[in-house]
Amino acid sequence: MAIRMKVRAVLAVGAVLAVGLVLGAPPAQAGGGGCHMTDFTDQRGIQVDLKGACFIPTVLRIQPGQTVTFANADEMTHTVTGVAGSWGTYDEVQPHASVTYRFASSGAYPYFCAIHPGMTGAVVVGDGTYSKTTAQAAVLAVPPSVPPSQAAPLSAPVQSVSEGVSSAWRTAAIVAFGTLIAMALTALARMTGFRRRRAAAGV
Repeated sequence: MAIRMKVRAVLAVGAVLAVGLVLGAPPAQAGGGGCHMTDFTDQRGIQVDLKGACFIPTVLRIQPGQTVTFANADEMTHTVTGVAGSWGTYDEVQPHASVTYRFASSGAYPYFCAIHPGMTGAVVVGDGTYSKTTAQAAVLAVPPSVPPSQAAPLSAPVQSVSEGVSSAWRTAAIVAFGTLIAMALTALARMTGFRRRRAAAGV
């Protein structure tokens, strides 16, 4: 019975690790990475900083027709994705790059980072009330920027690129999951052999 419990525990842990690897995030991030700030910030302005896996400020207030720049100050990529895909994209904003959206209509526009659970924010336009919000209510105003380099200046407009899960992560996930299954099968075989020996000995 104890062996069976250990086998189940190994399989459960292995499944969690494999899912995290397949999703393209290290296990620590897949387990709930994201903003851990305790301060909720509510400000007026035209820029949101992506810093420490947080959107700062948490709530940004603007007037209809204004643009908001989302500037990634982290050393990791993030996304600016409207809830239910209502605005923004799943494209990654690279470190030290930015993306700008224009908000035409009054309303509340919650959003999140698809890579880091817990990294959420909202743009409140006007008084925050609206009769209908469409995908056209928030539109890309400036193409995403790229980090500064010798090859291109910071303001150089480029097409955003969405990158999938790397083949290295997929391979690691398959190897890890296969190893765990092999361990579980070995443990089950030992348990079966132990039972047979006990039965043969008449215990």
